Amino acid sequence: MISKENVSYLYDTDSSFKVRKCIFRDHHDRIPIITKDNKIVGILYEVDLLDEILNDGTISIKKNVKEPVTVSKNTNLASCLEVLHGARAHMALVTDRENNFLGIVTMEDIINELMKS
Repeated sequence: MISKENVSYLYDTDSSFKVRKCIFRDHHDRIPIITKDNKIVGILYEVDLLDEILNDGTISIKKNVKEPVTVSKNTNLASCLEVLHGARAHMALVTDRENNFLGIVTMEDIINELMKS
């Protein structure tokens, strides 16, 4: 897992400027969206924002946020792999019991860990 402290994420109330800055600065195509009290809202995909960025420049997080794939912090690697594969996703948000955002796990992370075993 990549802990929240090492993940680029945005708040659901962030401005278009902040979203654009995060996308261009960090070069991520998927950005977790959370509330100020650390609850998961969803995922913002860069590709979904391209039309807005190119046309009017205004980016709406609420309009573009997608349902995230989530796993519990206690989920083992094999189960994480199953969840990601089943959802056809590359990344899952890691949560605790109260749906607090703890970090992310990617398919690459899982494969790297399995290769070490």
